[in-house]
Amino acid sequence: MDEFINSQKSILGISDFLQSAQNYTKESFPQLDVDNLFTGAIRGSISTNFWTNSILNFARRRN
Repeated sequence: MDEFINSQKSILGISDFLQSAQNYTKESFPQLDVDNLFTGAIRGSISTNFWTNSILNFARRRN
């Protein structure tokens, strides 16, 4: 499965997009690995705990 996902990232040019997304999110969400998030979304295995904790931490820092 990993080989297939990696080949599709390369063919579709998604790797560059994911790298750019990682660069833009690293300051606000340093623990977020965009590539793993994408792979998890494709596999249907995204943890909502990360999103809940990230949003709450972000809101706390903004106040």
